[in-house]
Amino acid sequence: MSANVRTSSTETPVYLLATLRITDLDAYVSDYGLPVLPMLEAAGGEILVGTPEVDVLEGDYRANWTVVVRFPSQAAAQGWYVSQEYQTLIPVRQRLTDTDVSTLVLAPQFQGPPQ
Repeated sequence: MSANVRTSSTETPVYLLATLRITDLDAYVSDYGLPVLPMLEAAGGEILVGTPEVDVLEGDYRANWTVVVRFPSQAAAQGWYVSQEYQTLIPVRQRLTDTDVSTLVLAPQFQGPPQ
């Protein structure tokens, strides 16, 4: 595929970027991390980054856990997030993180400037 050809939004990979300030890492792993892995995989998600270690080049980064998940499409990512199964885990994640610092965003794959 040429770099100038844009795919439809259903075919463009989407990335979940999560910067979290985890308050209890052991509980986070057991109560949220382990249960969410099969959900992500079932939705076509692939964890590219999951680490407490980052090299902050600029800005005020107060998170202590960074995650990047690649989904095959916006629909797959949204489907995972709104699923009943994942909705039951959101309060668990929120209970184990500082929600004033933690963020989750979806971002599409770079597509270049509009032609």
